[in-house]
Amino acid sequence: MCDGCHALKVQDKMAKIDNNGELRAHRLSALAALARWLCLATLLVILLNLVLVGLQVALYPRLFRQPDSLIYILGPIVMLIVYSVIVVVVTRNVGAARWETLALATMFGVVTGVLWITNLTVETFGQLSGLSSALASGPLLIGGAVLWGVAGLLRARQTGILRVGLLAAIWSAMVSVLITITYGFALLYAAPAQLTANEINDPDFLRSQWHDLHAFAIANTFDAAFTHLWEALIIAAVLGAVGGAIGAFSRRRSGARREPRSHADAVV
Repeated sequence: MCDGCHALKVQDKMAKIDNNGELRAHRLSALAALARWLCLATLLVILLNLVLVGLQVALYPRLFRQPDSLIYILGPIVMLIVYSVIVVVVTRNVGAARWETLALATMFGVVTGVLWITNLTVETFGQLSGLSSALASGPLLIGGAVLWGVAGLLRARQTGILRVGLLAAIWSAMVSVLITITYGFALLYAAPAQLTANEINDPDFLRSQWHDLHAFAIANTFDAAFTHLWEALIIAAVLGAVGGAIGAFSRRRSGARREPRSHADAVV
């Protein structure tokens, strides 16, 4: 009788183990699918930006007649390729912790992207200058960047791992910048006259020895995209390191244990 009870208990235990294994496998499969969709969506945004750049150049070939114009064309293209490599590396072999990091960072990136799109709209159509321009743009630009550090702080606080916080900050920056430059490139098609008019009194145009104002407006948009793409990585790395350090230290001070890291989450 006792032997039979023991056998039933063993069978129940083995059944629970099998069920847990099936649930874990199902969860990992779902996470992998979500990661693939996130990777695909981000790569499609990058591809869209490359198409917008290429099409703009094709529609206005006189851009090539201006001095050093090729540099302005290649700048954003190179950085977008760099971003695509980062996306592929970060979204492969995604475990639960890595997915939670990317999900949180994507949310912060979208919020920052909205802030920066608002700022770009004000800069383009607001006709502001001097102090009024700084007061309008400053909170949106700086506030957006600070959110990258907040993303890193929160994720490091949750895991106790600085590098996870650093990844959260960098990913959120990438998302927000991709949203922003997509909008900026779209303005070349939606409001070319406004963009050109904004450059009439630009001292950089007067010093550039360019003779085509519209070509300068295109190049200026390309250059702004290039600058945002590489600066965002550096700023996010700094803010992510600071926020991640604060978050990880805070978790250790609270006495909470660090989350276990999978191989996918150990590599940033």
